[in-house]
Amino acid sequence: MKLTYCYVLIQSMIQSGIYTHGFHIASVDTWTGHKSSIPRLQKIFDFEAKSRHGGDKIDWDMFSTHINPSTEFNQSQSDEFINFWKKEKRSNARMFQTEAICYMNELILSEQETWEEKITRIFENIKLGVLYTSLSEQIAFFQILWQLLALKNVPFKILQIIHHELIKMEEMTTDLIDVFPDKYAKWRDPLLKTIDMSEQRYKECIEEVEHGKDLIDFVTIQKGLGKYGIKLAGDWSPKDQKPLFKLWISDRMKFYVAVKENPPLQLVLETQFMQTELIEVLKAINPIDLEVKKAFVAWCCLTLREQLDTVMDYLNSLDEDRQALFSL
Repeated sequence: MKLTYCYVLIQSMIQSGIYTHGFHIASVDTWTGHKSSIPRLQKIFDFEAKSRHGGDKIDWDMFSTHINPSTEFNQSQSDEFINFWKKEKRSNARMFQTEAICYMNELILSEQETWEEKITRIFENIKLGVLYTSLSEQIAFFQILWQLLALKNVPFKILQIIHHELIKMEEMTTDLIDVFPDKYAKWRDPLLKTIDMSEQRYKECIEEVEHGKDLIDFVTIQKGLGKYGIKLAGDWSPKDQKPLFKLWISDRMKFYVAVKENPPLQLVLETQFMQTELIEVLKAINPIDLEVKKAFVAWCCLTLREQLDTVMDYLNSLDEDRQALFSL
């Protein structure tokens, strides 16, 4: 709670213009933690004002001039990121008001092997960014990140880091809505839209995972992701692992973060989910096919009983713990 109110205080100071010389725009070096090869935005506020004068329509020649000095980019690099930004019809002047776009250009032009370090670093700095980043700049970052997720083939490993960090940001600032409802509602809306987009991409990646080597590689990636990875509590078959990963990776990932420290509870939740899946399969069987599928139905019933035993064992353990507590 103290952290939340510190966040509120600092943001209020920034928004109130307490800094004598206006907002301090975080440089690309600050966002990424290392020297950038991408030039800084030049006269960004001039570009912003001129763009706003004509509405939200972007003057791409002006945009290219300000972020693409001819001495620093070759034509193919310029074409690559200009085409990227022009693809999204929702692009508007507000989206380009910070140097975050410089960082994204660097990401677009860099090797994907370097993305993990850069994305991790930018989120670390965003969390500290209340010290040097305005609310509007953070909103612009969410918009830019949304566009990256919508238009780029983001590697799954990077996608998982992005999704996890966005959810943590949402949770950390939940109380701010009650304190400053108007201000943070505007901030929260693009954040939630970006979370929705990352979740959509997440599910698409999981859907593409095939049984066999693809699934083994996927599980291996989870282990290598450390705190960002998903670890199933049960010893599930490859067929069951895919829907369970989708379960935890979807909007329930917030719940996963809360229960992963309690493997027995996580196992029960996974078991109940698979029970529901199996019951739906049984319900879908046409009565006239029951005789033909007798063996399958028998297997389903046996599996459901075993899963019920898992749930009951957990509930009984809770009862035993409660009795032990009261006997002290």
